[in-house]
Amino acid sequence: MSSSAQLFQDMEDLYTVDIDFIASNLDDDKNGYWARSLIKTVVSFYEAQVFTLKNELIEFCDENNISIPPEILMFLKNLKYEIKDNGNIKEKYFQTTLKAEIKFIFNQICNLQNFELKFGYDDVRWSQLLRTIEVRNRLTHPKALNEQVVTKDEVEDCVVSLVWFYDNTTSFIKQHSENLDQQIQNYKVALGEATE
Repeated sequence: MSSSAQLFQDMEDLYTVDIDFIASNLDDDKNGYWARSLIKTVVSFYEAQVFTLKNELIEFCDENNISIPPEILMFLKNLKYEIKDNGNIKEKYFQTTLKAEIKFIFNQICNLQNFELKFGYDDVRWSQLLRTIEVRNRLTHPKALNEQVVTKDEVEDCVVSLVWFYDNTTSFIKQHSENLDQQIQNYKVALGEATE
């Protein structure tokens, strides 16, 4: 397992513990603390997994001699460049929306690894994921006290969106495993060994 794949798994394990703990406290959530914590933690999980998926894709392409177009590689590394007044090039961190980041990495995994999304962006859960991101943004940049209130529908959106994200990322892992199994079978055939 590559270091990025291990990091992806470790992040998932860490956040699963956090999310399960938060969820276990939602029923007795008098002031909304646990609902707010759930939204913020789940969206942080998305951000962390997008980061590790990008690194994992770069490692995969390096290991398999797959050429990544320079403009795609730049976005996978979250970099942009600008020319300063002194004529020198300066590297800067590229910022975009989480919505764009998720679509970008999922699309690049599909393009560069020939994988397929298990559930697309027309799935209602994608819309719920986007609403969850909006709620997190509202919580972290409030303009009024009532913006700190998380409704039951918003909690439900969050939980359901997590399933959409998890189903797609685990589907990528399954497709990768199936590809490795096929490569092993191809090597066995090439070496004249009997296939199972």
